[in-house]
Amino acid sequence: LTEGNLIHGSLFDLKPSQLYFARIEATHRAQRKSGFPVRFITPADFSHWWERLSESQTAGWRKSSWFGNFLPHKSGWIFHAEMNWLYAYPGQNGDLWLWSEDLGWLWTQDEVYPHLYANTISHWYYFLKNQGGVARFYDYSTEKVISGGK
Repeated sequence: LTEGNLIHGSLFDLKPSQLYFARIEATHRAQRKSGFPVRFITPADFSHWWERLSESQTAGWRKSSWFGNFLPHKSGWIFHAEMNWLYAYPGQNGDLWLWSEDLGWLWTQDEVYPHLYANTISHWYYFLKNQGGVARFYDYSTEKVISGGK
């Protein structure tokens, strides 16, 4: 997740209180660009945002009072019981940034969900239901029901 000149990422299989070096590389149309190496130290007491939520009786599943049931992975990916596969990145105020392959970056939080703000196209969706294994959303800009997350 980029924010200005900052890059945020999930800590997946990194050891706490360790020094790491990273460089961003991008390839587009047979051209490769590399950034300058940067160093960072991982936090000493990192925990995932979903660890504070109660675990359901089904192994590994978590339940949020406002977001529903989901199966998290320490990589940042979750399988939401209704919206299927999403990459979830926590905001600073209890909000969530969700990346969907079909819908891009979405933002939501308690008292906003099931409304989801589509960041890249600047409009809102309303999560309706999962029908036949496919999540259905109402798109306020087109006033139509669309599919996302197969």
